[in-house]
Amino acid sequence: MLVVTGLTAGGAERVVVNLADYFAIKGHAVTLVFMTDKEKIFFLPKNEKIDIVDLDITKNPVSFLLGLRKLARLIKEKKVDIVHSHMFHANILACVARIFTPMNRLICSSHNTNEGGALRMLMYRLTDSIPDLRTNVSQEAVDIFIEKKATKKGNMIPIINGIDTDYFKFCQTARNRVRKDLKLADENKLIVAAGRLTEAKGFSILLHAFKAILAINKNVRLAIAGIGPLENELKSLVMELQIEEHVSFLGVYNEMPALMSATDIFVLSSLWEGFGLVVAEAMACERVVVATDSGGVKEVLGDCGFLVSQSETDLLATGIEQALNLDEAEKSELGKRARSRIISNFSLEKNAEAYFNLY
Repeated sequence: MLVVTGLTAGGAERVVVNLADYFAIKGHAVTLVFMTDKEKIFFLPKNEKIDIVDLDITKNPVSFLLGLRKLARLIKEKKVDIVHSHMFHANILACVARIFTPMNRLICSSHNTNEGGALRMLMYRLTDSIPDLRTNVSQEAVDIFIEKKATKKGNMIPIINGIDTDYFKFCQTARNRVRKDLKLADENKLIVAAGRLTEAKGFSILLHAFKAILAINKNVRLAIAGIGPLENELKSLVMELQIEEHVSFLGVYNEMPALMSATDIFVLSSLWEGFGLVVAEAMACERVVVATDSGGVKEVLGDCGFLVSQSETDLLATGIEQALNLDEAEKSELGKRARSRIISNFSLEKNAEAYFNLY
C-alpha cells in the first residue's frame, strides 16, 4: 500500500505513481491511497489492476478521523504486507494509524530537505520511533533532517529518486511542434523552468536573472511551466521588469518530455530541493541544465551541467549566459553525457528496485 498526500502535479506525486505502476507490472497487488484534493488529480497509474482509494480528508478534523478509520480498515481487509507513505501529511497519518492498527511494516518517505517549519519537524520527531524506517531522496536531505532533529541517525536512509527514461527522451518532432506553438523563430533560444509557483522554487530570482540576460541577448525567451500561489505575484514582477514580451507562463503542462525537447537551456532556480526531479528529466532529454546548489541537485547534475549558488541573481545569470554561449557540438556532447548519467544512476527501475530491496 502506497499512501500519498495527493495526486496533484508535483515531482513526489509522479514518483509514487510510477512506483505503483512498476510494482503492479512485477505482479504485486498494489493499493494507492491518497488523502485529499481529488478535484486536482494530475497523475494516475496506467495499470488498471491498481486499487486507487480516496480518503477524502479535508480541513475538517472529523474528516481526518473518518479518513484514519478508513485507512485502518483497508490495511486489515487487504492484509497489507508493506505500508509505504510519502510526504509530510501522509507520513503523519500512517504513523497515527499504526498506533491503532497492526502493520507488518511501515516505511515513511520524505521528498525534500525542507518539509515545513519547526512544528512539522517536531511532529516528525515525536513520531520517529513509529515507522520501521524513514527514507529521503538524497544524502544531503537525510543529513538536514538529522541536523534539525526531525529524525535520529540510523532511522532515515537515502533512496535516490528515479525517472522513466523511455518516457523522458529527446524528440525532434516534438521540439518542432512545441516551438511552433510558442511562436519561436529559429534564432530564438528557449529557456524553460518548471515547478510549483512557490517561494521554494526561486522564480523571482530567475526573472531578475533573465532580465540581465535580455540586456545582452534579445533572442532569448523564457517559459515557466507550473501553477501555484505566487502566480499573480510573479506575473506582476514580469510587468514590473518590463520583460512580458519575452516570458510565457504555461500553467500545468501535460507533455513535459515535449517541452524539455523544445528547450535549449533548462533552469532550476530553487532555494531548496530534495532531489530535483525536473533536473533529471531535462538531463534525460539531453538538455543543457543550469541549476542552483539546492539540496540533492548536485548529486543529480554531477559534471553534466552548470551548478551555481542559490539566491544569487548575478551568478544564476552568469551560469545561463555560459550555457547559451556553448556551441552546438558542446551542447550535444553535454546533453548525451547528461542522459547517460541519468540512465546509469537515476532510472525508474533503479529507484523501484532500491525500494523493493528495502521491502
